[in-house]
Amino acid sequence: MNSGNQTDVKRKEILKAIETLSLLDDDLMTLVFDRNTEATELLLNVIL
Repeated sequence: MNSGNQTDVKRKEILKAIETLSLLDDDLMTLVFDRNTEATELLLNVIL
């Protein structure tokens, strides 16, 4: 049961870290747009 509790704690920590990110963060932007040309084109079309 202890490992399940540790998993819940780890999951909450990860979700809290994700909540602080935005697409302006280099790490997240790299993950989102790496090899995803459709998303990259869409963002560039919105910006331009």
